[in-house]
Amino acid sequence: MCHLRGLLALALVLGICVVQNQGGSLRRTGQLRHRTASDEGVVVCSICPDAVLIEPCTCICHNATSADIRCGPELTSCEELTDILNVATPVSQYLRLVVQKTSLQCMLTNDIWGPTTFQEILLVENQFSIVDNHAFAHFNKSMKLLDLHKNRLQDVCFSTFNNQPHVEIINLNDNKINFIPGLGNMEVKELREIHLRGNSLKTIMENTYQLMPKLQVIDYSHNMISTIDPGAFAFNTRFNDNRLTINLTNNLIEKFRHDAISGIQNVTLNLKNNKIQDLSEFYEVLQDTNFKAKIFLNGNPIICDAQLCWIVQNKTIMSHFDDFECTDSALTLYSLSPDYLGCSM
Repeated sequence: MCHLRGLLALALVLGICVVQNQGGSLRRTGQLRHRTASDEGVVVCSICPDAVLIEPCTCICHNATSADIRCGPELTSCEELTDILNVATPVSQYLRLVVQKTSLQCMLTNDIWGPTTFQEILLVENQFSIVDNHAFAHFNKSMKLLDLHKNRLQDVCFSTFNNQPHVEIINLNDNKINFIPGLGNMEVKELREIHLRGNSLKTIMENTYQLMPKLQVIDYSHNMISTIDPGAFAFNTRFNDNRLTINLTNNLIEKFRHDAISGIQNVTLNLKNNKIQDLSEFYEVLQDTNFKAKIFLNGNPIICDAQLCWIVQNKTIMSHFDDFECTDSALTLYSLSPDYLGCSM
């Protein structure tokens, strides 16, 4: 083992790339570029560009055919990023571009990127505030994930996502977004998750998601939403029967309209920690979803009185709700009885 370590050290000094065989012997593979450690020995990565040419960014290999380009706080300008992304690379596509915790605040436009493409774009914890209409058009044949969380985004041209036929996850958490267009402005047919937690949204407009038939997660938690338009979660078609989870926790919603949802049955509505008192609309929500909806209401100012009789008198209907707490007592939904509520039979 000591002999192997000595040979490895000598190889690194000489700039020779080596791999440890399963039998423990060493073989020379050529010029050393980038290496990653693995349990089986030294993994050769020849797909990264010259390390000096992409400084202060780095290339991190996952295996012989997959690598990331990562840039951190040392990156000082978008021009520098553009220069780095225009460096000649051994391959035309990498797994991931990560730009994190920088002071960059330029407008995100399609001119920033070089010829290289990525499957995942993570521009997180920066100072970006504006996303141009064609900001990510260069990646329309490759991008599956776009993560822009913890920036200062206010002006996002959401139609830019129409250019992304393969994107599956969009993360816009913890920005300053106060408007998302409705009326089918976005057509993203492969999108499975959209995350909008911690923004400044107040309204969900009609038909915002009608052209996103594969959605499984919509996260609006920790906004300032008080209005949900009819048809806000209307779908023209669903390409599968996967459950859709709509997270509306920690907003200012006083009433959830039953006609906000259409075209879907398997849906979970998480409405915890809002201002809902009247539950009458939820009977029609259950009817419209063929009694497949799950509804979470804990943390709302719900008075447990005769208005809940239609729930408490039917254990099947009750099973579609969480065991929310009553604000007028220490009781929870599942502990209530028709007699306690004074329900007429």
